[in-house]
Amino acid sequence: EGKGNNRYERISARSGPKPIGATTEPLMSSNADGFHSASVRRGPTIFNSFFTRMADDGIDINGEYQLIRQVNGKIVICM
Repeated sequence: EGKGNNRYERISARSGPKPIGATTEPLMSSNADGFHSASVRRGPTIFNSFFTRMADDGIDINGEYQLIRQVNGKIVICM
């Protein structure tokens, strides 16, 4: 939560080195999102970054849904 508008540079989600005795590279780098940003007023800016082989989203940016109960001018009342 908060204002957001963060800047991220040179972040990476990649497979690690081949385990000792393995004959192939790892299939996955992560079993979750590579990068996740939630519930901020302004989303992130991502530069010069690399995401590969994740089981979920590479980059996930989201917020939450709320039901609006009432609006009075600039005041919004949510359930």
